[in-house]
Amino acid sequence: MSFKERDLLYRLIISQLFYDGFQTMAVNLVNLVSPSTACGPSNRLFRLVKL
Repeated sequence: MSFKERDLLYRLIISQLFYDGFQTMAVNLVNLVSPSTACGPSNRLFRLVKL
């Protein structure tokens, strides 16, 4: 998995955690992985998995 792919995956996970109300867990993950851009709340990961 490339760096860009891994970064996108982490951002999707973080955004989903924010969306689901797990702010503390999302912030902890942000501090661990340092994504390339900010991650706002989104359920995009859920929609992708649902396909």
